[in-house]
Amino acid sequence: MPFNGSGAFSAPAASFPAVTGTVIDSSKYNAVINDLASGLTTVITKDGQTTVTANLPMATYRHTGVGNALALTDYASASQIVTNDLSHASTSASGVDAYVVSLPLPPPAYAAKQRYQFIADVDNAGDCSVNFSGIGAASIKLADGSDPLDGQIQADSVVDVVHDGTNFILINPSYADNLTCAVINQGANNVLDDSDLGSTVQAYDAATTKNDASNTFTGNNTFTGSVTLRQGVDVASATALTLGDGNAFDITGTTTITSIATKGVGAQVTLQFDGILTLTHHATDLVLPNGNDITTAAGDILVFYEYATGDWRLIATNKGMLGSNNLSDVASAATSRTNLGLGSLALLSSVTQTEIAAGLNQQTLFAVVGDFTSVTASGWNTIYAMSIYVPSSATSLAYVGWLRNATSGQDNSLRIVAAVAGTTAGVNGLTYAQTTEGTLDVSASSGWLTINIQLNREGGTETFIRSMSTRFI
Repeated sequence: MPFNGSGAFSAPAASFPAVTGTVIDSSKYNAVINDLASGLTTVITKDGQTTVTANLPMATYRHTGVGNALALTDYASASQIVTNDLSHASTSASGVDAYVVSLPLPPPAYAAKQRYQFIADVDNAGDCSVNFSGIGAASIKLADGSDPLDGQIQADSVVDVVHDGTNFILINPSYADNLTCAVINQGANNVLDDSDLGSTVQAYDAATTKNDASNTFTGNNTFTGSVTLRQGVDVASATALTLGDGNAFDITGTTTITSIATKGVGAQVTLQFDGILTLTHHATDLVLPNGNDITTAAGDILVFYEYATGDWRLIATNKGMLGSNNLSDVASAATSRTNLGLGSLALLSSVTQTEIAAGLNQQTLFAVVGDFTSVTASGWNTIYAMSIYVPSSATSLAYVGWLRNATSGQDNSLRIVAAVAGTTAGVNGLTYAQTTEGTLDVSASSGWLTINIQLNREGGTETFIRSMSTRFI
């Protein structure tokens, strides 16, 4: 027996050792040679002729100078492990987000726990797949089983996936171009703060600008920091105005605007106008207060809300939607009551109490320019009734007017009275130009108050209001 089972070679005792001076016995000689041949047959040849038939215990020793594995049945060199050559595929070259890549040592089929990496050649656009070495296309999913959002696989970036037995799960979704909170606890009331980081919300600090796509919150969410709307690029005025990305825009040019392209129902935009142009009222496309067209001035700011697809409604302005706050503007811009006259006074009902209280005290409340409403009957005649909102800081409604009489030289009077009994009315009657203000005591009338504008024909055949302005004091 050439080897004893522990690796030691033993010659046959009956034939070895030979005795000096004796004749060589062929049987003994042949036995020794056969044992040597048998022993050599069980050794490993260095040129690869021998197939190993059992495990080789290395006893802490190692194979040195080994080559890289070229088949799944080869063992890998440490270099291949360190450089991740075995599981890092080539760069995809599909040109679409159905990625096609080659593995250095592809498996015969996909199986759970297989993990591979490749470099994407294009961004994904929603749902996507990968085909490794022609094995077949398999879907790429997020950890929750949903499809990746647009851009969660970035061109020229490493994509890391692991097979779950059905799909490849994306281990490293990108957040470079989108928020993703994946889903922010739909339907729940959430306060988004630092405790949510790494789970349902992506962190954005105060210095971060988030330029992602539109995101819809399905529950009530409280942001613990400030939210700043994005300033878009300047937009040239056009009949059909198209706005870019963002929620605030400077509008240049003087072209009349009749509609605004959709940004999505529920969108709100703030427009600052750099010059004079006209916004034309439309019953659905561009709803303006009281159905009146608006002529802007440089610096005017209007806020619009998209209440239906492509349909916008003016909801706020830095002028309170009441026209000019400057009496000289009223006198020069208006030539009849349709410009800034009583026909526009219904605008008051659409202004919020806060806007009026903050913006109208000590400013023009409404104005009338152009001959309006003649009175032929003698005595006091109510020519217009309206509701105004009285700021809590106001004590009086002051008014001044210029009356016109069909017959010169006649005395006539103008006054504003409250429709509520017990409220004092200021009375100021003059012929033609009125030189001092009349006043209506509103110190006890904070809130909405109905007033009557009245004329008293004291002489002549007919009396008109030529112009009139009011203010709170």
